[in-house]
Amino acid sequence: PPSQHHHQQPGAVPQPHHQPQAAAAPGGGPDARAATDVVVSREDDARRAKAEELKEHPLKDLVLASLGRWYMANHGVTSMSMVEDMRTVLIAYWGVAAKRITENVCALLETHLLATIAEDLEKRLLSVAQSDDPKTIDALLAQDDDTKRQRAALKKQKDRVAASLNSINRFAPNLVARPREPLDKPKAPDAPPTQHLGGHLGGDGTSTSRTTAGTAVASGGRGGPAAAPAAPPAKRPAPGQLVESFKFSSNGDNGGFVYWLGTSGRRERFANPHDKGRLRVTSSGLASGHEALLVARKRQPCWTRDVPDSWICLDLGRNRALSPTHYTLCNGSPHPGFDLLAWALEGYDADQDLWIDLAANVGRAAIPRSLASPWGVQTFALDHKQRAWRYLRIRHTGLNSRGTHEMPICAWEFYGDLWAMNTTS
Repeated sequence: PPSQHHHQQPGAVPQPHHQPQAAAAPGGGPDARAATDVVVSREDDARRAKAEELKEHPLKDLVLASLGRWYMANHGVTSMSMVEDMRTVLIAYWGVAAKRITENVCALLETHLLATIAEDLEKRLLSVAQSDDPKTIDALLAQDDDTKRQRAALKKQKDRVAASLNSINRFAPNLVARPREPLDKPKAPDAPPTQHLGGHLGGDGTSTSRTTAGTAVASGGRGGPAAAPAAPPAKRPAPGQLVESFKFSSNGDNGGFVYWLGTSGRRERFANPHDKGRLRVTSSGLASGHEALLVARKRQPCWTRDVPDSWICLDLGRNRALSPTHYTLCNGSPHPGFDLLAWALEGYDADQDLWIDLAANVGRAAIPRSLASPWGVQTFALDHKQRAWRYLRIRHTGLNSRGTHEMPICAWEFYGDLWAMNTTS
């Protein structure tokens, strides 16, 4: 260490210091070790002497002064450099602080607002909904006056249109609206007269339906259409091309006419064909449900009004006719004790202006004459009389298990051969 050396003047020859002798190395004697120690000591003394000389060198002060001025000029000593340094620091701090503030604001909103407002809102709504004051609920759910007036006006229009359609259906079920033709256009000589579906209107305002046996059944003014015109009946349309054959396999299958028409020939997902305008269902009047339910393929409460000889009619369309072999019915009551006991499935003969019982030649003993509730489903065989029928209807011919004239039916399906009719006949 330097403390072990004496201070020597520059140019003086360093004197060797006494070092403890080390152990003799293999292959060398004491004189060789002593010579090595002297050389090392001299080199150390030379380095120390050089360092002392540099401390007093005149260039040292010059270099230190130059470096000091450069550092002070470029590292915040002058006012301009201090402004630049502060600007750099503020920009960096603002970038970090802005991100942290944004994240904190979002976290606070999510924690203290969004997470709690849902629970608080649910509690308040439940407390209002469970209140015993109906005025409070009515006030919260009330519509504005303009919407109320508009809704009332539209409802009146809908009721008037429905009443008009019911009147037309009652007196002229197959009346079809056509565009007005030019006055100078000659009328086709073989155009068939308008035919009416069902029986004739009696003098007391009630209508009657004639069957093949010639028995007139009172329908209370809603069982069938009005009287046929005085003109001779139109010729029976000749069947055209066979469109499709529907074979019955099981109750609720997808092989019937209604399903085929609702899926556009099994090419689309099923949609109610009545709502699509592909067929038409009419009735003598329904006490529960509406006519479109009959072809919706769903179990929903549906039955006719409590009037004698009530009926439900299916219109396949002007260009279609069906030679039915089977039909499926589903009881429209969700409660037991509402069984359908007596009915007839009939097809309309436009030539004779009467309804034909299509089950007349089928053994009555082989057909269960009841459709149990709730939601009972059965399929029955038919005799289509070697004919294709556009209009098919189910008519209530007795009383149900309740002892009333209501006919509970919510769905039906038909099987057989579908024909494209020649409308020019």
